[in-house]
Amino acid sequence: MRLRIAAPVILLGWLVVFANAAGKSGRIEIWADRSGDDMIGEQVFAALKEKITASKKFELVGQHTAEQHPGSVGVHIVSESIREPAGKSGLRSAVSFALTFPARDHTELFVTSSVAVVGPEGVSDLADSILAQVGKVAESFEQ
Repeated sequence: MRLRIAAPVILLGWLVVFANAAGKSGRIEIWADRSGDDMIGEQVFAALKEKITASKKFELVGQHTAEQHPGSVGVHIVSESIREPAGKSGLRSAVSFALTFPARDHTELFVTSSVAVVGPEGVSDLADSILAQVGKVAESFEQ
């Protein structure tokens, strides 16, 4: 009799655990930060955060939250405006980003990095590219 009652309760408990795990693992947690005082870098950072927030695949979280969840990804952007040569007009920046995984000792494990020179017309494309790299890194981590 006890086994008849215990089995459904245990089964229900495992279903709750798996449902919670599936709900949390359904979105990749990303924390992001930026260094630099140029306008283009700020626009890339803002576009990235908007794309993360609008995405069903990603979730923007703080670093403390990300440190608690293996598989989260850190996006660190550093940007600097570029002086255009004489005779050239326009505003461009060198934008670098590094992707990391949180480590248990409150450090980060480096995964990859990239640098691009971008003007106002390339802001959205660069944010898309960064998000695509995050997706690839997270997928390789799951395997």
